[in-house]
Amino acid sequence: MIDFNSLAHMNFGRSDPLLMLFGEDDAVAAASYPSTDKSTHSPIEPEPEYLDAARSGQISVGWALVDGERRWTAYVPVALGSGSRSVFAVSLTKSPVAGLRDELITNHIMVIAALSLLVLGVGYVVTRTITKRIMRLRDGAVEIGNGNLSFRIEESANDEMGTLAREFNLMSDRLTEQNSQLEEANRDLEHRVSERTEKLQQANVQLMEAQIQLVRTEKFGALGESSAGVAHDLRNLLGAIRNGIYFLKSRLAKSSELSAEPKVVEYLKVMDERITQCDKIIQDLISFTRISTPVYSSVTLIEVLESTLDGVETPGGISVIRDYGGTDVHAQAGPFQLLRVFTNLIANANEAMLEGGELTVAVRSVGPSAEVAITDTGPGISPEGLEKIFEPLYTTKIQGTGLGLSVCQQVIAKHNGSLAVHSKVGFGTTFTVSLPLFAASNQPLQPGG
Repeated sequence: MIDFNSLAHMNFGRSDPLLMLFGEDDAVAAASYPSTDKSTHSPIEPEPEYLDAARSGQISVGWALVDGERRWTAYVPVALGSGSRSVFAVSLTKSPVAGLRDELITNHIMVIAALSLLVLGVGYVVTRTITKRIMRLRDGAVEIGNGNLSFRIEESANDEMGTLAREFNLMSDRLTEQNSQLEEANRDLEHRVSERTEKLQQANVQLMEAQIQLVRTEKFGALGESSAGVAHDLRNLLGAIRNGIYFLKSRLAKSSELSAEPKVVEYLKVMDERITQCDKIIQDLISFTRISTPVYSSVTLIEVLESTLDGVETPGGISVIRDYGGTDVHAQAGPFQLLRVFTNLIANANEAMLEGGELTVAVRSVGPSAEVAITDTGPGISPEGLEKIFEPLYTTKIQGTGLGLSVCQQVIAKHNGSLAVHSKVGFGTTFTVSLPLFAASNQPLQPGG
């Protein structure tokens, strides 16, 4: 049986190594501290996992906290006479050999560090003298490489490094001169290329416009010749049909038997309406081939637009917005031909708004021109449709001839004006008529070709 009171004397009063005995409650039952100093020591805190391993019969090496210091500690199971399972532990700080080793290592490190600092100091003094001028040359080469040809390297001596610095400066001067000559030649070349390109672009645009105009002229000429003959023949045939309808209506009014047939009356009415539509198509063909030269006068655009709006039936659900700007705008034009153009444009706008919308008619003066803008809130026109919209016979209407807008464009061209269209699918369409403003001192314009 171990005498707990004598354990403190087993290590002759030393704390390194420290001998400890732990009871079953993990508390220190005895330690090798001198008995007179126990009150001055902090509690000993073993690692529970190593105590548990020792109680299970294993010898384990781990740690224990002694006086706030973490020490290597060996844990050994001990069976006391009373049958309790205690643990005997030996705790060490470090051995004298390890301390000597650490001291030698520290001394070697200090000697090596001192020698290294000495070598570095000597090397720094030597290399600084040699490399400082080389670094100047390198910096100069970098600056010149980055395009800073005005950079100069200090020529401080007549040795090889000084000669190299002078050659660098001479090279920089030559590069500056050559670069200036190259920039001047480049500017001159760019100017020449720009002039030639601009002339080429202008010539190309003129050529394309001439080709388009030639194709259009040929198309108009061929269409005009054929339209005139077709219109004449169709009018003769339709005249005979209309006379027949008139005769049938006369007989129908006198015959009670025929009057009792509602289908006969309905068919005659439909035939008469279709003949009227054919007359309109023929009139469009004739108008397309016979656009008269305008007789110029001072035309108040607001009056012509109001006359047009009065003559065109506005369907229900369409509201008309007038944006006249509060000032009369006078154009130099033929009033009857303008009335015809505005009627066509407003009728097209109304037809585009089958479910209702807003028809906006705006008048303004822009510089030397008068502008009339007719805008609808219909479905808009696709980019493909905009490219063909002024071509003869192009139409998206079931009963359209495709000549209305083409005729309008030719009429406005005769007035030395222009007809433009702007549209976006889902946002409506705007047709803009541009005409010369009228001034009392103006000489009458020559009609456009």
